Amino acid sequence: MFKEFLSNITGYDYTQNSSRIELCLDKKGSWLEPHVDDPAKKFTMQIYLSNCTNSTTFVSNNTIAKENSGWFFHNTGTELHSLSPLENDRISIILNYVDNNWKDKSVLI
Repeated sequence: MFKEFLSNITGYDYTQNSSRIELCLDKKGSWLEPHVDDPAKKFTMQIYLSNCTNSTTFVSNNTIAKENSGWFFHNTGTELHSLSPLENDRISIILNYVDNNWKDKSVLI
């Protein structure tokens, strides 16, 4: 039902995609270079479980990791995002919907 809900929002059908859920504890100083997601990831959502003054940056728009907030996007291969070194620890949940090209099937539910 949640996949259908998000499919209606984004206009892309996720109902045949597998789910990947990751509980993240990113330590102070963690960072990511600017990148686009693997094409097998069709949808990415990050929900913050803790507060952090800096978090994911999309092009030049910074997000703040505020508890019980988050962001999502449908992956078109153009969503450039990165992470500046974290100023403190950050806890979050990442939900991905992936297609059959996702290599590590052991992490799918």
